[in-house]
Amino acid sequence: MVGRIPLTAGLILVLLAASCTNDEGDTAPSSAESVSASTPTTLPATTAWEAVLDTVQDPIGLQTAIDAFSLAFRPIDGATDSDLESGFFGSGSGPLRWLLGHWDELSAAQQAEVNSILAEWDTGAVQSALMRPQA
Repeated sequence: MVGRIPLTAGLILVLLAASCTNDEGDTAPSSAESVSASTPTTLPATTAWEAVLDTVQDPIGLQTAIDAFSLAFRPIDGATDSDLESGFFGSGSGPLRWLLGHWDELSAAQQAEVNSILAEWDTGAVQSALMRPQA
C-alpha cells in the first residue's frame, strides 16, 4: 500500500506536465496565446456613466473626476459632453471625493460652480429633513 502513494503522485505529476505542453513541446504559451487570453473583451459604453468608469485609473484623473461629478450632480465647466443617457444612480460621495482630491487643480470658476452646487444640495437636504412628519 505504501508503494502506491508515490506511484500515484508521480503519475499525477506526469499528467499535469503533459497537459501544460503544446504540440511543439513548449510549456509556455506563445505570445499570441497569452495576449488573447489576457485581453478582456470590452463592450462599448451604453451610458455616460459607463464611459466615465471606463476611464478610471489609480489615481483618479482630473478629467474623470470632473466628468463623474458632473453626472452625479450637475455639469460643470470642463465636463465631457456625451450623447449617451446619464446612467448614474446612487450616492454621489465617490464622484465628490474624486473631485475634491483635485480641488487645487480646478479653476476658480469651477470651484465656484462646485460650491454653488453643493450649497444648493445641502439646502435641499436640510429642507427635506425639516419637512418630514415628526413621529
